[in-house]
Amino acid sequence: MIEAKSNGYYNEAIGFFRAFFTNSMKSNRFLKFAVITGICRISKESLFSEFNNVKVRDVFSSALAEYYGLTEAEVSAALKSAKLENEYDNVQEWYNGYNIGGMKICNPLSISQFLENRKFGYYWVNTGGTSLITLQLKMANYKVLEELKVLWKGGSITTDVSTFITFNDLNRYNDLSLYSLLVAAGYLTLDSDSSKAVADEKLHGVLKAPNNEVKIAFKLMLQDFYKAMNYDNDFVEMLKAIFAGDAKEFEKHLSNFMLESVSYFDSTEAFYHGLTLGIMLFFRGDYEVKSNREAGEGRFDIALVPLAPINPGIVIECKKVDLVATVKTNDGSDGDAKTKKVKIQDPVKVAMDALKQVKDRKYVAEFKSKGVPFIVYGIAYLKKSCHIEILHI
Repeated sequence: MIEAKSNGYYNEAIGFFRAFFTNSMKSNRFLKFAVITGICRISKESLFSEFNNVKVRDVFSSALAEYYGLTEAEVSAALKSAKLENEYDNVQEWYNGYNIGGMKICNPLSISQFLENRKFGYYWVNTGGTSLITLQLKMANYKVLEELKVLWKGGSITTDVSTFITFNDLNRYNDLSLYSLLVAAGYLTLDSDSSKAVADEKLHGVLKAPNNEVKIAFKLMLQDFYKAMNYDNDFVEMLKAIFAGDAKEFEKHLSNFMLESVSYFDSTEAFYHGLTLGIMLFFRGDYEVKSNREAGEGRFDIALVPLAPINPGIVIECKKVDLVATVKTNDGSDGDAKTKKVKIQDPVKVAMDALKQVKDRKYVAEFKSKGVPFIVYGIAYLKKSCHIEILHI
């Protein structure tokens, strides 16, 4: 089902498996019971509509928790049998830490490999695909990218997790579905001492990678993702600067990004607008991202309208700096207006003109009426560099 979801034939797969499970299980007099395993639920309406009395046991349920892996007592006994009991504490750091219904569980594959090889290793890495997680990561906003960096480094975050995540929930992105999927897939675990129910099928608590092995696996997965999507620390820091209203940091990281990624010939205003809009899409989930919409007495380039009032709004006006421009002039001889070409060498003035346009044409008037403070950026693009000015409204 994961492959079907990732490769665009989910509905066809649902139809096949609905018929398969119904015919092979419900009407099969030779079958007493069956076990279906996976990391993500398939909604009852789509697949199990013909079934009765289906019982679900997930990582949040205490029922059958000891069968998800090896308990600490079982690991201790296995180490003692292999005369490796002195390694118990190290084994705990490397392979323990999964919270299954409030019980700590060790990875059975990793433990068995350690007992066989008698050395610590990353046995869990590359044992399964990450395509479903990658699809969610592609839609993640900047705040989640920042939180993933914290987890990457072995830290923890506090957030909500759904106890009933289905394939249908992954049709559109939200932070809840991503973190719930990472928990279900084993990359993260919810600290049992901190978690508490906040709503039906939702818990709130501390998320972290369960052990050293998974920290490495999590880091490798994110590294592969960032590499494939051309993300790096510079890019994430740029997103952080935009939100913080730090024009200098924004300018520095955007210029670095352009230097590495933009062709010298990509120098139209439409290209710069598209480039900026693509960056701003990483704020989805916290903002409604709008482009070229009528507002006030004109049309703004890009606006980020906060979905929560605690976040500031953001308006961006993009301008291209022409090296040579044609301007009207009067040579004083006959009084007729003429034109001449002049050099434009002041990106600062171009960026300030962008801010003046936003203010004069009242682009943020509608948003201000809602009591939302706005950060306005004027960006002057010049080939593979830029200059940014900022205004708070």
